[in-house]
Amino acid sequence: MVKQLRAARPNTPIVLVEDRRFTNEWITPAKKKFHDDNHAALRAAYEQLKKEGVAKLHYIAGDHLYGDDTEGATDASHANDLGFMRQADIFEPVLRAALK
Repeated sequence: MVKQLRAARPNTPIVLVEDRRFTNEWITPAKKKFHDDNHAALRAAYEQLKKEGVAKLHYIAGDHLYGDDTEGATDASHANDLGFMRQADIFEPVLRAALK
């Protein structure tokens, strides 16, 4: 998909974003493993795309999108106001750099 986007829009920045982690994954090992595997796969794809010379490609890790406590989600999955603010704080510098 990234290669298709890049071919269609060679000068448009592309930002890959890992999925957020569940805030209760510390007590649900299967959820932690799911996100560990998911993040590793996306990171590997990103690194491969960079090696292939895909330009204007940016990356946001998902580990801290809701913060480092359990207060960023209403149900361990969906962001509340605090979680969205924390995501914005992480997205903002990456998006600013991408749009320069």
